[in-house]
Amino acid sequence: MRKCRAELDRCGIPEVVLSSSRAWCVFLEHGYDHGTGWSPDLLSDEATAEFYDFLVREYVDERRDFSSTFLPLENRLGRVACLGKRVQARTPDAVVEVRRRSSADSALLVWHGERLFVVAFDRSQKAYGVGRAEDGAGCDVVNEFFSANLDDAGEHLCQLLDEGAEPPR
Repeated sequence: MRKCRAELDRCGIPEVVLSSSRAWCVFLEHGYDHGTGWSPDLLSDEATAEFYDFLVREYVDERRDFSSTFLPLENRLGRVACLGKRVQARTPDAVVEVRRRSSADSALLVWHGERLFVVAFDRSQKAYGVGRAEDGAGCDVVNEFFSANLDDAGEHLCQLLDEGAEPPR
């Protein structure tokens, strides 16, 4: 935390949260400062995005442990867009793009090597689908995994990327 103090100051994180390693860890675990009640909800939209980028860069592997901090930020910034940032952090050689499909829906496209993977909400399944685009553009997708939980769909995508495996055709 000390090495990143200036960055956190620029994001608007108050001194009380940064005053000690213990205060910082308690904040990350609970998503607010117990003494003052301060939470990231008070940050501007720009500072929220910068703070989330910091958290992904420094704590992506601890996201579940710090879900009280991560999830409100993700709800504010957009869950699919945040999944894209996490995928990019875990798989730096991938090219990640978020495409709006409608006012309420976004799709995550991930190019990894020659393959294009897509995570998108499938209205017929009422779940997020993870699959490989057959057409290379993300329009003709064969889903191999469905979950009502975007985090589970994201984890499945990351497993595919880590394994280098292609979904079955």
